[in-house]
Amino acid sequence: SVPYLHPYPTHGNFVLCKVLYGFTAQQLISRLFDEFSILINDCSRKKGLHDQFVRIASRTEKENVQLVQALQVLAATIPEKEREQR
Repeated sequence: SVPYLHPYPTHGNFVLCKVLYGFTAQQLISRLFDEFSILINDCSRKKGLHDQFVRIASRTEKENVQLVQALQVLAATIPEKEREQR
């Protein structure tokens, strides 16, 4: 579970997610890349979206597990006060 992300239903090999709290899309993208060498797509420039949307591609099972683990590690860095407001 990644509580700060809201995934939208999909029929493709990617998932559009809204970042609910803790990060902007750009902050999340930067931290995933800098700390885990994982690249996800910033959707803030897509028509109708804003700075809280990212797109995550479905990859191999191993890569998907690594992504979820990285997202969970980052969840632990969000201040408790901010998590409680949700």
